[in-house]
Amino acid sequence: MLLAVTVFQDNYPERINAVYVINGSIYFSMVWSVVKQFLAPAVIKKFIIYGTDKWREDLLKIIDPSELPAFIGGTRTDPDGNPRCNTF
Repeated sequence: MLLAVTVFQDNYPERINAVYVINGSIYFSMVWSVVKQFLAPAVIKKFIIYGTDKWREDLLKIIDPSELPAFIGGTRTDPDGNPRCNTF
């Protein structure tokens, strides 16, 4: 696994602009503390991790509300009107 992570981050550094984690659980925190040990600092900087506060305002500054599902503060719904956007 370490080899795969190294190959990916060294050969495809710009595939991901940013990763936003919202309301990450305690399990995520534990896994993240291990995984980030194997990542380059430039890759770690691409992860923006939010707790239970402030994330809506920050996300709406960079993502248009029409692109965010309604259940996380945007206005987008799926064709059935579901705010969780279960179908496309």
